Amino acid sequence: MSTTHSIYSFLIFTILLSSSISSFTLAETNATVTDKLIKEICNQTKKPPLCLKNLNPSKGKNLHDNPIAILGGSTMDEAQFRAKRMYVFLQSYYENISVHKREIRIKYVNCHSKYKIVLDQIEKAKKSMSNRAPRFVGTYITVADMEINYCDKQLMNLPRAESTVLKANADMKDLFNIVLAVCKTIAKWT
Repeated sequence: MSTTHSIYSFLIFTILLSSSISSFTLAETNATVTDKLIKEICNQTKKPPLCLKNLNPSKGKNLHDNPIAILGGSTMDEAQFRAKRMYVFLQSYYENISVHKREIRIKYVNCHSKYKIVLDQIEKAKKSMSNRAPRFVGTYITVADMEINYCDKQLMNLPRAESTVLKANADMKDLFNIVLAVCKTIAKWT
């Protein structure tokens, strides 16, 4: 009986020790955002210069409080701002398309509805960011990225505004790519 008790005690001790060691990684070390960390994240992105521009202002900040928000918050805010602007643009654009061009109008309406989903996913990602949940942030951003891909497919080979929308979509995907790289890096720590 005492051998079983000793084994359970040892297992509990081991679990507590390992959980305290993993929380030690960030919480006790006063980890801060460094050039090395920023480069590690940005090297995972499609556009490292854009990533550096977005992450450099966080240099020197303490990561103890909320690393995902510190590293990805400003990029997420920029993505949300751009998504809102594109949502409004798409609505005003499709409202001005002649009713005689029904097929084109429907494609823009579909893209507009996708941007509503993108905005919802960004909002969910921001809440997950506040809750320090990089995996959920990554999931919501991945869904938002898929919605933008759908919008791209809708607008391929259409005249006029599609170039504006497709460029905005590409910029949005680049921002999402940065957030996903931040999530991937932070997920390694947990």
